Order: sequence, then C-alpha cells, then structure tokens
Amino acid sequence: MNRNEDMYKSFQSAIEEHKTELIVLLQNLIKRPSDTSEKECQQFIESWLKERGMDCDVWNLDVASLKKHNAWVETNLDYTDRPNLVSVYKGKGGGKSLSLLSRIDVVPIEEPEAWIEKDPWSGAIVEDKIYGRGSLDMKAGVAIGLYLLGLLKKLGIELKGDVIFQSVIDEENGGEWNFGGN
Repeated sequence: MNRNEDMYKSFQSAIEEHKTELIVLLQNLIKRPSDTSEKECQQFIESWLKERGMDCDVWNLDVASLKKHNAWVETNLDYTDRPNLVSVYKGKGGGKSLSLLSRIDVVPIEEPEAWIEKDPWSGAIVEDKIYGRGSLDMKAGVAIGLYLLGLLKKLGIELKGDVIFQSVIDEENGGEWNFGGN
C-alpha cells in the first residue's frame, strides 16, 4: 500500500470515528438563526476554526463600493453585521487548491408552529433525521466543509495545495458574497 492509500484509509477511518462531531456541529449551526443576520453563525464558525488552530478572515461588505460594480443586484437589504468568512488550510506547495464554498443564510421562517418541536432552530433529531431551518440547505454543506477541514488539521494531513473554506452570506437574495473581501 502506498502513502496516498494509507492517508486515504486513515482519513476514511477518522470520518467514521468522529461522525458524532459532525452531527453536533450541524446541530450547533442550525440552532443559530441566519435568516436575517448571519453574524452569530459566522462567529460560531470562526470560534470553531480558531479552537482548532486555524486563522480566519472575516469581513462585512463594503456596500457603497459594491454598488458601483456592474454585477451588483439591488436587494434593498441592510448588510450591517452580515460578514463573510474564509479560512485557508495551507498546503506545502506544488499542488492544486480546493475551495469548499457554502452559504450560511437561510430563507425566512414561515409558520414556525409547523416545525418539529414548533421550533425551526431546534436541530432536533427524530428517527435519525436532523430537523431545523438550513439542516439540508445549506448548513449541512457548511458543517461538512468544516468537519473535513477539522479532520485534516487533527490528523496532520499535509496536502500539496491549499484547502479554502468559505462561509458566505446572501445567496438567497442576490449573491453579494461574490464580491471580494479584505
């Protein structure tokens, strides 16, 4: 067995061994509302990454500058305290990079009483299914990206290229996340 196969099997075993961490991570993301402001979720993600020794770049949109761009989509929304977040797991060089991009915003809640436990932010598990706004679209994607990044770091797996994790805002309303940060 070669080194890449060993690394793959080690990573595969770690995914199975630590899958409860992924479930808890997803529940923690669901429990933080992100239908009108993503700030609390982004702060949670930033803390989670920093606890694992990873740096983050977090920034709010410069709406005045963005409105000058020809791709700007007017949403009439307030973007105060709605940051984007990026973290890079640096590779050793000489390889291709991988971007894990997900959005943290969710559509507004309608009929909260219709949700499991009458709470769209519960993160409840019922019959092996996780319930809550964003549990599928798209907080699960954010959680999986974070989880995989965390496992790479925990196992000390060095890749040639970088792994770039991005948690962005506003895909539901026009995609202002497309515009640059710092």
